[in-house]
Amino acid sequence: MNTILKTLLTIGLLLTLQPLFAQGTGKEDSPWIYITKNSENTDTYSAKKGSFEITSNKSGTEIALVLGQVQQKKNNQFNYNKWYVTTSDCEMGMGKIVILKVNGDYYFETDFVAEGNNIASAIADFICSVYKFDKKQKQGKGV
Repeated sequence: MNTILKTLLTIGLLLTLQPLFAQGTGKEDSPWIYITKNSENTDTYSAKKGSFEITSNKSGTEIALVLGQVQQKKNNQFNYNKWYVTTSDCEMGMGKIVILKVNGDYYFETDFVAEGNNIASAIADFICSVYKFDKKQKQGKGV
């Protein structure tokens, strides 16, 4: 990949992911960042700005977590959950995405593969991209 393309991709990633690290001020158009939609275009999946965190689950495993929103356009209903991927699964590029109720109780989990063609993979790709960006920033190698 040439240097110009790498620079453009890095700038695009920075502009896309930066809002997850700071709480929204209420002046942005939306407090949610679009991730993906289903193939029927009836459900939209988004992550809340400022909700990204690296933490541990109940078993002590390090995880990357965001607050998620699913908008069902048919009835204009909104559902909220916490979505997480273990940081080791992010590094491997495959594993489980775990869905929690907003209070942190387990709801369900499903498989993902990096760059896969399903909703779970799209959400996991997003979470893992933010995790890798955060990790790079902390290592002092960010742009």
